[in-house]
Order: sequence, then structure tokens, then C-alpha cells
Amino acid sequence: MDDLLRDFLAESAENLARLDHDVVELERDPSNTDLLNSIFRTVHTIKGTCGFLGLDRLEGVSHTAESVLDLLRNGTLAANSDLISDILRSVDVIKGILASLEQTGTEPRGDDSLVIAALEAWLTSTACNGESGVPTLPSVPIMPTPATLAAVEAGQLTNVEQPATPAAPSVETALSAMNSSLRINVAVLDALMNLAGELVLTRNQLLQLSAKDEASVYAAPVQQLNRITAELQSAVMKTRMQPVSSAWSKLPRMVRDIARDTGKRIELDMKGADTELDRQLVQALQDPLMHMVRNSADHGIERPDVRRAAGKSDVGTIRLNAFHEGGQVIVEITDDGAGIDPAAIRRKAIQRGLVRPQVADGMNDKQVLRFLFEPGFSTADAVTHLSGRGVGMDVVRDNVTRVGGTVDLQSSPGFGCTVRIKLPLTLAIVPALLVGVENELFAFPQNCLVELVRVPVENRLAFETLQGVPLYRLREALIPVIDLRALLGLTRDTVTDVTTLVICQAGGSRFGVVVDDVIDTQEIVVKPVGRRVRHIPCYAGCTILGDGRVIMIMDPAGIATMSGMHSTELSPPDVQPAPLDDVRRDSILLFEGGTDGLQAVMLSDVARLEEIAADRIEIAGGRHVVQYRGSLLPLVPASPSMTITSGTSRSVIVFNEGSTSFGIAVNAIHDIVEDCVNLEIAPSRPGVLGTAVIAGRATELIDVSYYMAQSRAPGQLTA
Repeated sequence: MDDLLRDFLAESAENLARLDHDVVELERDPSNTDLLNSIFRTVHTIKGTCGFLGLDRLEGVSHTAESVLDLLRNGTLAANSDLISDILRSVDVIKGILASLEQTGTEPRGDDSLVIAALEAWLTSTACNGESGVPTLPSVPIMPTPATLAAVEAGQLTNVEQPATPAAPSVETALSAMNSSLRINVAVLDALMNLAGELVLTRNQLLQLSAKDEASVYAAPVQQLNRITAELQSAVMKTRMQPVSSAWSKLPRMVRDIARDTGKRIELDMKGADTELDRQLVQALQDPLMHMVRNSADHGIERPDVRRAAGKSDVGTIRLNAFHEGGQVIVEITDDGAGIDPAAIRRKAIQRGLVRPQVADGMNDKQVLRFLFEPGFSTADAVTHLSGRGVGMDVVRDNVTRVGGTVDLQSSPGFGCTVRIKLPLTLAIVPALLVGVENELFAFPQNCLVELVRVPVENRLAFETLQGVPLYRLREALIPVIDLRALLGLTRDTVTDVTTLVICQAGGSRFGVVVDDVIDTQEIVVKPVGRRVRHIPCYAGCTILGDGRVIMIMDPAGIATMSGMHSTELSPPDVQPAPLDDVRRDSILLFEGGTDGLQAVMLSDVARLEEIAADRIEIAGGRHVVQYRGSLLPLVPASPSMTITSGTSRSVIVFNEGSTSFGIAVNAIHDIVEDCVNLEIAPSRPGVLGTAVIAGRATELIDVSYYMAQSRAPGQLTA
């Protein structure tokens, strides 16, 4: 395949990625001139370049589609549902030809006469007599593609179609535009990420060595290397980031087709399309999103007559929302359809033998809904070409958990359903918690962790056993407990007075893992597991520590599978679970700020946690600052009595506000927990929103906006 054809395919793929979405959007808003011009431009550039490359079949389809689009542009034709369907069919043919061309390097044979005839019927219809009275829409100049421009520059092509107006950019101007960007093979970026990962490992080794001798002449260069490595890692990560919109570009077309096939009226609302995450995670998200949106459109949204009878609008709505929260990407799929009937799920689960009737009767609705993630589970009365075979929800769970994410499903019968998917930002380099079991170390990815619990020997009564399953009572809820030592077959040589539980979340399941000790938190480079242990489900990969040791990265979902744990969170008989919509549990960061007692901040407000060497903290303009990621980061003490530069290092909570950042200096990071925040005592001083009971302790919730204002105020050092 020559370079010109390769460039043409790459450019066409980029243009076609949004074409389905744009054409469907045009059906909703036919008067959108910019959208129509964009669609016309895409088809026009494909037609123009494929003619030069001798792709006759592709040129025939694209030329006819271009002619129809041109009549839409000048107002001779008006967009309607049937016309949009014919245009979409031509887009499917163009995509199929390009896909085959990319695989084989030659244009495939095929008969497109039916598609072309359907388009030509619009060209010859009575609607094209020029007397429709529809005002003519303004045309726009057509830019030659970079592939065509490259051919012009090389002298291979001279008959480039000229822009329609003198104001159009010239070929020379377009070639300046070309020099501002560079197309890079994904394999090169992957190799760069691997090298950055190796650099992180080396950095960790040097940091561990320099920590043993702070007076060493190498301490300062190692700290400088640490800063440069962190900035390089961040820059490399950005090259792999893609907007989540690339994973849902096919959804508008799919929802439109389902609505036409089922006689429903469905509106798809998408927000947060520019939320970015790792390219590998975007790819892993595509299938789960397709399944979830298809379920909402086919099973969730009712027909217009049914919705009217229920007092709803004729038009059902499916909402997609993506956003960052607590260092993770959250994708929510919500519909206002019929919801899911827990009683039907319970009956089906009993019928399939997944649970005994007496056990099912004692399960709450949230537990019952998780049967939907069992392979082959379906409550559909009939199998259709869209769904009903029991394939989908288990695929969603498996694809998401495979990349370290979680899936949670909530439903209100009669009002709709919400699926919440949590994903890490990246898979290559992840923050992890290092734990010790006997003489071995293991790493738990932090995105799967909820909190850490230490149970003294005098509180061992909190452990119970139900039907042979060990449980721990955590804030009036019983969660299963798994002993990692017993699971891995390690010999018990260590006896401690404290039981340490790592509370994990995997696929909607919450459980505790017993370990001997919590060692440290560290950013680790994920390496694949070896062939001899690949069959063991509890291992997600391995990593190399700073001292050269290779340790295993644990997979919480695999741990649950190995232990035979199928139930998730068990409520004690005397406690009634609250309705799903009535209780909101937030992720909360607990820290020691120099005052009496603990302080807290919502984890969703936190951008990053840093440990800053004291000698890096400077004074500028009467305030404390630190050089951080290419700019100066203002530091504000958590309490007025704090001396920020005391000690060898200072824990800093970094916050972002638009394009600016600031840090709150604290004494120590205590924990991350999930709890319901209910402020019971009014604030007694500035910077505090109030006091609440969080994780069983009275805790002050700080006011981030107060500290933000302090970071911007004229510098007045008090400590």
C-alpha cells in the first residue's frame, strides 16, 4: 500500500467517525447549515480523492450521495426520515469499501446499484423541480484533503478542484495548517509509553536508595529526576488520551435504527463527550456502551401509547454522561423507561436454580438486580433480532472488570434505569497499595479499593459466620471476608494483634481481604503475567519494585471468583436497606491538618495527592509556592499554626480550578472512605463547612473555596 493511499484511508476514517452522528443529528435539525456543510465536505473530499486513486466503485457511490447532499444544501430537497435512511445506507457502503480496501489494498468488487438507484430517485423526484420555495442555503468552500495536497506538492496531481469562493484558503495556506500537526503510528506511542514505564521503575529504585541517605550528594539530582520523570509521564499519558466521544460515535445511528424498527420515539442526549481517558480504555468501553444503550432502547423505553398511559411524554430519553471523579472516569447511561422489575428477576433466578427460594426472599432489590450480570440471564418474553438471548450484561461486566473498572446498576420500576461504569484513567501506570502477607508483597490497584479497616483483637466480635461464610460487620452492613493467606496457600508464620482488612469493590461486589500489613502507596508499571501463572484469576499482572523485586498485582474480581464468593453485600436481618435514591455515599479524603481531630474533603474535588520535599518550597510575593509541573503552585496551610517548611517533606492536596491550581499543605493523609455526609454541627471558624460523623469519628469538612481565596490573596506569611 503506497503512502498516498494510506493517508487517504487514515483521513477518510477520521472523517467518517462522526458522519453517522452528524447525519442523524441533521434529521433532528434539518435547518443546521453548518452541519449539512460538514457532511457534504466529508463526502466530497472522499469522492474527489478516490477519483484520482482510480477507486471507481467508491467514487460512484460517493458521487451520487454528494449530488443528493448538494440538493439539500441549495434547498431543492428537504431532509426527511426516508431520505436520511438512504444517505445512511450509502455511508454504510462507503465504510464497507474502505474497510476492505484497508485490509487488502485493493478496491473490492460489489454491486451498489440498489443504493445508487435509491439516491438517484431523489435526484429525479418531483421535489427537485426547483419550485419548492425553500430558501437556498449558503455554500462553503471545499478544502482539498492533505493526501491531495501532498500529491499536488509532488507534482502528481494538477486538476485539484478549486474553492467555490475567492475567500477559500489556498493550497499554500492549507500546507501551513498541515505542518501544525503530525500523524504518528499508535505502535510508536505504545513504545514510548513502555519506555516511560521503564523510566518510572528506575526512578522508584533511585528514590528508594536515596531515602536511606538523605545527606547523599545524589539526593538533589534524584529529586530533580523524580520531577522530570513525573512531568514526562504526564506528557506521554496525554498522547494516549482520547475523548470518550470516540467510543459512542455509533450510538446515535443505532438508537435511530432501533426507534424506527420498534415504532418508538427516542431521544439520545450525550454530555461530557470531551472527557478523556486512555486509548485502550476507550476501545474496551465500546462494546459495553453498545449493549447498555441497546438494552435501554429495546427493553427500557416504552412505545408512545404505553408511555402516554403511564403519564409520560411520547418521547423517551436515553442520557449518556461522562465526567472525571476522584481520579477515575465515570460513564453513566440513564433512561426514563419502564425500569427493571426486581420480582421478575427474582422469579427467573429461582427458576434457573441460581438461588434457593428462601434465600431469594431475604435479598434486597440491589442484590437481586445483580443476577442480570449472570451469563445467559434474560427476562425477555421473546427473542428478537435486537436482543433477548441473554447475551450482553455479562459481556458488559467482563469487559469493564478486565480493565480494572466496576459496573453498578440502579433501577426504579416505572421510572427508569441507570448504569454507572467506573474506569481508571489509564492502565499502563497506576497508583497501587502495597500490602504484606507473611513474607510476600502484593499490589492492589487503588481504583478498586474503598477503604482500609484495622480491627484490634478486642473487636474480634465484629466478625461473624453465616452459612459457612466469614463476614465482618462494617457500619451496620455485613460484608464477606477473604483471607488472602489461605487463598494463596501461604504458611501461617505471623500472628498479629490487629486484623487488617482491605475493602475492595469489584463489579458491584464489596468484600474485605485480610492482609498482615499495609506497606506503602506507589505508582507502579503494569507488566503482563507470565505464562505459568496466567491461568490463576487473582493475578492481574506484575510489577517491579524499586529494589528490583517482582511482585504480583492482585485482581479483586479474580479474588472473589477464586474464593467462590457470589453474594456481595449482606444486610443484617434487623436493618432495612434504604431506597437506592435516598442515600448518597460519597468518597471522602480524611487528613490531619494540624487541628484537634480529623478533617475531610470530598475526593471528587481533589486533583492529586503529592509529597513535596521541604527544600523545594520557596517564598515568592509573600506566599509559599513550589515549582510544580512547569508552573508555580501556591501552597496554603491547612491550619494557621502550621509551619509549612518544617520537617523533611510535606503532604499536599492539590486542587484544580479551571486552568489554575493550588495546594493545601497538611500534616498527613489519613484515609479514603465512602460515607454519607450529614453536617450536624455548624462551622466554628472560617474554612470549615461543619462537622459530621465520618467513618465513625467526628470530622470537620473543609470549605475548599475558602482556601482557594486564600491562595489568591496577597501574600501574608504567618508561619
